[in-house]
Order: sequence, then structure tokens, then C-alpha cells
Amino acid sequence: MRRKKRASPEPCAVGSRGSIPPCSTGRRSKTVIAVTQGDCSNTQALTEILDHQGIKIIHFNYPYDRNPDLLKKNMEALMESFGVACRR
Repeated sequence: MRRKKRASPEPCAVGSRGSIPPCSTGRRSKTVIAVTQGDCSNTQALTEILDHQGIKIIHFNYPYDRNPDLLKKNMEALMESFGVACRR
């Protein structure tokens, strides 16, 4: 009998619309990436609610002015929070 490979949970993110997209697994996410700064003004309040509900929040600061250097720095910080690196 072959074992079925277990699927990884589908990622969900918190956006400026103030909602969590439903995951196809039907399970509630234990961790979300919250995109803050930029035009994501409502996200901070939503992350506080989710944090209070015991959901782990990983913040990603999208630069308001879309500065490529700052965006790269923030992407590297996000990758570091997951313990991954970008191969070139």
C-alpha cells in the first residue's frame, strides 16, 4: 500500500481589504503574513485581532514609495524569518 504524500498547507495572507482568503484545505491558518505599510492601512488593526486569537503574524513591510532597494531589503528580512535564502 502506497502512502499518500501529505500536502503542505496552502499559504494565506492578510491584505489591506481586511480579510483572510479561505484556504482550500478548509483549516484555519495558524500563521499569516501581514503586508503592512504602503496602502495597507487597515492591516495593522486586523493583525492585532488575529494575534489576540492566537494566530502567529509575520510582518512584511511593503515600501510606500515602492523603493526597489528598500523592497529588496524587506524581502530579504521576510525570507530570513522563514530561514530561506534566494539562489541566484
